[in-house]
Amino acid sequence: MSPSPFAPPFSQRRKDRTIPFTWNVLAFGLLLFGCAETPPVEVETPGEEPPPVEETPFVEYRTWSRPQAIEAIPLPLGRLAANPNAFVADHEGNLLLLVQVPVDSLLPPQRLRLGYLRYDGARWSLEGEVEGDGWFLPASIIADDGAVQFFWGGVPPERRQDWLDRKVHATDLFHCTWRSGACSTPTSLATVAPFDRRLSFPEAVRDTRGNVHLVVDLGGTITKHYTVDAGGAPLREEVVGLHSEMRLLAEGDTLHMIYMAAPIRGTGGANDLFYQAFRDGVWSRPVVVYHDVDRLAQWPALALDAEGTLHSVFHSDGSTSGSKTLMYTFSKDRGRTWAAAEAVFTYPNSFFKPPIMAFDEHNVLHVTWSHLGSIRSDSLGFNFDFFYAARREGRWSEAQPLFPEFERISPPMTAIDENETVHLVFKALDAGKEIVYHAKFE
Repeated sequence: MSPSPFAPPFSQRRKDRTIPFTWNVLAFGLLLFGCAETPPVEVETPGEEPPPVEETPFVEYRTWSRPQAIEAIPLPLGRLAANPNAFVADHEGNLLLLVQVPVDSLLPPQRLRLGYLRYDGARWSLEGEVEGDGWFLPASIIADDGAVQFFWGGVPPERRQDWLDRKVHATDLFHCTWRSGACSTPTSLATVAPFDRRLSFPEAVRDTRGNVHLVVDLGGTITKHYTVDAGGAPLREEVVGLHSEMRLLAEGDTLHMIYMAAPIRGTGGANDLFYQAFRDGVWSRPVVVYHDVDRLAQWPALALDAEGTLHSVFHSDGSTSGSKTLMYTFSKDRGRTWAAAEAVFTYPNSFFKPPIMAFDEHNVLHVTWSHLGSIRSDSLGFNFDFFYAARREGRWSEAQPLFPEFERISPPMTAIDENETVHLVFKALDAGKEIVYHAKFE
C-alpha cells in the first residue's frame, strides 16, 4: 500500500517524534538545576584593586657595641697611631691585624715598620714588627696551622733613597712567614716596572691543598697570579691579563675572581666588571658581570653563600648624572651568568676603598662600606662616613651609618670570627691624637 499523499515524509516524521522527548529532557534538567544549591556570585567593584604587599626591610637581631680603643696599637711618636692595613680571622678564633708603624717623622716620607697584632677574644697584643721601607700598602695576611704569612708592598734596600726622595712608590711585593714569634727573611716575589707606578693586590686566599694565591696588578702594566706553598716557597707565576681592583675567593681548589677591566683593550676605558674562575690550573674565559657605558664600576667585592650562589657588591659612579651608588648582583650558576645589578644605597660624596662583605652561619650577608664625609676638625683632611647593611632572604636592611660621633680618619676594616661575630676596626681622631678602635656586631 502506497503512502498517503497527505502523510509527512519519513524524515519529518522522525523529527516530530523527537520533539516531545527533547522537551522532556530539557524540563527534567531545569528541575534538577532548580533543586541544586547555587553558589553566590562574587562581583568585583570596578576600579578597586587589592592593596599592594610592601616588602619592608628585615629587623636586624644584633647591635654594634661601643668602639673600644686598641691599647696595644703602637704610638711611637705620641700622636700618630699605626694605620690598619689588613684584618682577618684565623681558624682558631683569633683576629689578626697588620698595621703601618711610623718610625721617624709625622710627615711623608716616613720610615715604617709592619706591625702584627692578635686578638684572642678578650684582649689585643702586639706580636711583633717587621723592618722594611716603603708604604707597606697594600698588605695582606693569612694564617693556618700555626704559621702566618704576610704580603706587603715595599721597596728593596737599593731603592730606599729613591723612595725617600719620593721618586718611586712601593715597587716590590714582599713576603715572609711568621713562626715562633719571628718572621722569616722577607723575599721579593715581584717587582713593578717602570718604578713610578704602584702595585696593588687583594687579600690572599688559601685552597684546600694549603697553597696561597695572590693576583697582583703590577702598576697597571700587567696582572700576574702568584702561588706559594704553606711554607711560603714560590710555586707558580703566570700572566692573567690586564686587570685592576681584583677580588679573590677560594672554594675548595677553585678560585673565583672578579675585577675591573677595559671593555676594549687599548681604549683606556674601564667601565666593566668581569668574572673568571681558576680550576685545575686553568683560568676560565671572562664573563661580563656589569656593563654600562654611562657608569663606571669600581672596587667590587665577592662572597659565596651556603647554597653556592656568588654575590658581589661594587661602587658605580654615574658619569652623566654624577650620582654614586653601591650596587649589588649575584650569580646562581657559578659565575656563568649574573643578575641585573640593583642599587643598594646612593650617596653624594666620593666612595673610598672596596666594600667588605661576608656571610655568617645563618646565610645573612653583612656589608660595610665607606665614602668621604665632612672636613675634619684638624683641617688636615676629610672625615670618613661608614655604613652597614645586611641582606637576608632577598631583602636588604636599612643602610645604617656607623659611629658618626667619631672623627673617623680611615676606612673601616671588617672580619667575621668563628662565632659569627662581625668585627670592625678603624682609626679616629680624638683631641688631636690618633686612636685605633675595635667594635663588635653581636
